[in-house]
Amino acid sequence: MKSLVRDVYLLDEIDGGVIRLVDPKRENVEAEARMLDTFNQVRNKAYVISVTDDRKEALMKPIL
Repeated sequence: MKSLVRDVYLLDEIDGGVIRLVDPKRENVEAEARMLDTFNQVRNKAYVISVTDDRKEALMKPIL
């Protein structure tokens, strides 16, 4: 939990970017993606958040 709080503070320092959540069990990260969507709205950020179960796909996707 300490690292999650630290990461959220770091996310608050910049305005946006791309966050790719990867897990073979997709449902494991969908809740985290929803939390990050809420963070975007509350903090007026512009992070693009994607969820995938394929690590290679996440690495090959072009950054917007």
